[in-house]
Amino acid sequence: MEVAAEAGAYEEMLRVVEACAARIRWRLRPQSKRRLLNDITFLCTGLQPVILMDYGGMMPQLQENLCSLLHHARQEASILNPLRVMVMKDMLYLIHAEGLAEHVSPNASCLQTQKRTKPCWSFYRSKIVFQLHSLLK
Repeated sequence: MEVAAEAGAYEEMLRVVEACAARIRWRLRPQSKRRLLNDITFLCTGLQPVILMDYGGMMPQLQENLCSLLHHARQEASILNPLRVMVMKDMLYLIHAEGLAEHVSPNASCLQTQKRTKPCWSFYRSKIVFQLHSLLK
């Protein structure tokens, strides 16, 4: 019964996102709209903490559309509250703030493999942590 309730919440969230995209008149091709809905689902379910937004338009219009979409959608679906828009080096990312915080924790600074340890996030870690803290405020 809980699984059905969760599925219903995600279906409602997707309906809200679609309605808000129409409300702000964001014209997305069907394939891009499907990708956006899938990406938002992946973020909200915890499957991915960060999505690179390489579809749906060019900067800065893409950023404006996505921010407007999230602003309106958050008012109707609280499940979208942890989602944020992040811009780094002219690239737009849609992030789940809490999910990304888990991946950027001190314990996530390296990936263990069977034979060796290789750095993960080490190059961008300080920038991401700084931007994440500013987003969470």
